[in-house]
Amino acid sequence: MTPVPEWTERVYKPKPGRDHLGLGTTSSGEILPLLSPGINVLTPHPRYFSFYVFLLDEFWRRSELRRSYRSFVEFFRPREFVFSLAAHLCDRPEHQSMFGIVGGSSTGPLASSDAGQFNPSAGAVNYIQSELGGYDLYYRVPMSDMGVIHLGGRGYPYPVDLPSEELGKPLAEAFRQAIADTDYYRTFFEHPDKAIPRDIVKAYGRAACLCQLRTDEAPDRSLLQELFVRKGLRPEDRRATFRMFLDMAAQTDPAPLDVTQFRQLVYYGTSERGARYAPRPELESVHARWRLYQAREYYAFALNHLWNHLSHWGASEGGDLHPVPLSDVWAHLEGALSFSLLSGARGIGEPALSAGSELQALFDWISEVNQPDGGQGVRSSGLDAPLNERALYRLAKNTPAGHELAISLALTMLALVFLRFCDPKLALSYDWVVAEMGGSARLSLDHFLRDVRAMLGTGTATVASMANWLMKDYVIRQHLRVATSKLPDNTFRFTRDGAGLLFFPRDDEVDFNDSRYDALSTAVLELGFCEDLRRPPHPLTSAGLHLLEEGDLP
Repeated sequence: MTPVPEWTERVYKPKPGRDHLGLGTTSSGEILPLLSPGINVLTPHPRYFSFYVFLLDEFWRRSELRRSYRSFVEFFRPREFVFSLAAHLCDRPEHQSMFGIVGGSSTGPLASSDAGQFNPSAGAVNYIQSELGGYDLYYRVPMSDMGVIHLGGRGYPYPVDLPSEELGKPLAEAFRQAIADTDYYRTFFEHPDKAIPRDIVKAYGRAACLCQLRTDEAPDRSLLQELFVRKGLRPEDRRATFRMFLDMAAQTDPAPLDVTQFRQLVYYGTSERGARYAPRPELESVHARWRLYQAREYYAFALNHLWNHLSHWGASEGGDLHPVPLSDVWAHLEGALSFSLLSGARGIGEPALSAGSELQALFDWISEVNQPDGGQGVRSSGLDAPLNERALYRLAKNTPAGHELAISLALTMLALVFLRFCDPKLALSYDWVVAEMGGSARLSLDHFLRDVRAMLGTGTATVASMANWLMKDYVIRQHLRVATSKLPDNTFRFTRDGAGLLFFPRDDEVDFNDSRYDALSTAVLELGFCEDLRRPPHPLTSAGLHLLEEGDLP
């Protein structure tokens, strides 16, 4: 790849950036909050709700403390630091492979050292950059949304966040009960300047650790179950997703279930490891929404793959030194529209397809390859089909970004998604709201399907015209729109320069967005509804079985 000239770096100073087509924003900011309100990628542990509202309650109990943000920071930091250490030192059998401990990059190595004691005030200085640690970074907004706290500070009625009477204070009291007999709480909690022996911190962890919410003895577990299943922000949506996870856990037990299999089971009903999933009737609606989410993931991946290919190809053409004419872009697209590389990689016969072929011929080829006997059409084809989105995803991940295979591969993946969801009757379902999210500005799945239907309706569309349209409107125009919205941060990988594109090469990796699988599977585990889905076996508990069967807590 041609190196970026010094003047370009000095003037433009491009930044890595993320989500260069803005597609991930819809998934993470609209779709997943609909499916799992209150639980996001960075909030996997329900007991942090208990711990943080406990610290707030302890702060408000102390009349001698000034009611100010700075006073709360001074109170908060040493105590979160100790909690992080304690979680790392926990040796309970439920702990296993704990992840997501706030401040762990600092407290993890310290816990693994041979230090015999720890000083909370000294350790709290640099253990995490954010003044209010993981509370402000990750949990504060979800806790507010779920009704556990009332927000405080500038513009709010309280100087500092306040536990709510109905949900917050009982949860704080339950956590206090969990740690009441620890030497840390009885002797050291009030004295953050006092060094704490290692054994005291370890014993605190055995009572307070995030993993201990799983046990029947945890006094805050029933309250958190109530919060996540019946209370807070849109409990019916969160409850439906929990039930789908439990349904999937029951149908796949005892085999472990990771995020890759989860995506496959949601989308195809089968996984590469032989697991199967068919939602029970009352969960078909939430399953349909999750399936549309995964459809958008394949759709977004294909478009991002096209974007990444263009970025690498343009740089290889010297586009970082002088603009590449758009006519060269279209000529490259047309020349790369050979499906022989794709058919060879998938071990199927070479199709009679070229850039000038009718667009309908591309869809007919996919249908014939996947359902040679007519079958039920592509909509019912699964992982065993020669052309399926999962196989194309894996092929794309193992193909260099600048390789010409990217064009036919991305186009085929997009055509597959279209064939599965092109029936206009699907849009009549309530669950279709997921496909509509993003609108035209963020390239909704519904917008794409309608555009392709219109293109096919002209009767004149070719494979090349679809590729050119996607590259022009869904890749080039969309990237310029999204990168412009991020100014003054310069995240452009290319920009218009006269009748061409000027490129700013960087290495970018294209992949799915986080599905919140780890956070959700951790939540149902730690709330006591089932064992760890990622480990064999993972049977449902009595509470989990009741939630699955009856749709509510016992």
